[in-house]
Amino acid sequence: MKKIKSFRKKILSAVLSLTMLAATLPTNFTFAKEDNESDLKLDNGYITAVVSKDNGGFMIRTAEGDKISKSDDNKDLLFHSDLDDTSFTSFQVTRNGDTKEYIFGGEYEGSSDVTVSQANNELTAVWSVDNIVFTQTLKLVNSGSDEHGMVYISYQAENQGEPADIKARVLLDTALGQQDYAYYRIGGDTVGAERTFGSDGYDKTFYAYDDPFAPQIVAYIVNASIADAECKPYQMKVAHWSNLASTVVDQETDSDLTFTNPNNRKHLTADSATALYYDLGNVAQGAESMAAFNYGVFSHENVDAGTQATFDVTAPDALELTEDMTAYKDNGVFSVVSNVKNISDKT
Repeated sequence: MKKIKSFRKKILSAVLSLTMLAATLPTNFTFAKEDNESDLKLDNGYITAVVSKDNGGFMIRTAEGDKISKSDDNKDLLFHSDLDDTSFTSFQVTRNGDTKEYIFGGEYEGSSDVTVSQANNELTAVWSVDNIVFTQTLKLVNSGSDEHGMVYISYQAENQGEPADIKARVLLDTALGQQDYAYYRIGGDTVGAERTFGSDGYDKTFYAYDDPFAPQIVAYIVNASIADAECKPYQMKVAHWSNLASTVVDQETDSDLTFTNPNNRKHLTADSATALYYDLGNVAQGAESMAAFNYGVFSHENVDAGTQATFDVTAPDALELTEDMTAYKDNGVFSVVSNVKNISDKT
């Protein structure tokens, strides 16, 4: 059945919360529209990324997806409709004790238009507000990389004003094909209700899947590396989309609210989303700070078609040194995450 949910229908379930949000939303803000002829696109045959030229909003879908799994071909990994997309990134900026919140691409006093461009196999959207230039970059992970089949998404903040503490929230409106919610596998747990995780809530990667018993579509989030160090969110949330989308940055999760149940007590819709929270730190005038992550599938581009099982390993790209540069952090102990998929008819 073709999904018919639009942003307007989704927002009705959060209308009471959005009333409180009205003061911080930009007056003319609209979420990214479905890709059209004027949008910019990257496609490597496995994964596709599309960026709106209107406001820099993006959506991600598979092409071939996982080479050895036909069930995930040409499937959305983020929700979108004919009217709007519903994933967006927001920022919290604090100067001299005064905190302001902004949604990327919105219209605020003194904000710029969004400039979107495509060059060197990257899609870049640049937008400024409050003397800070924010740059969103999407690029496809290179062939041969462990994360091939994913989209590398980064945000850079260049501060042209007084020093500022800057935080970012990336809201991903999870969709797997025509199913507008997911079950999440995080730190060994299957999660179907709202939950908040700290920086140690998962080891480098977690994933969303459409069915906890017989998954056909799986989407992964893998922490990226910046300057040879893992970029870890200080907080991550999985929640009902309406609860997350009714806030700009901060949101209180409700552990009793299931987002996989169409009869849940609050919204009467099954609808999930992920929020990644990054602390860009205190950014001095003229300085820059950055956050990044990967989203998509493991393509298994070099796996033979007759393979019966796959084994994917995620581990740190490098070990971090302590501040005095005399030892490795955590005494050099690190985690290795493995995902095994049996695609044969045998157990």
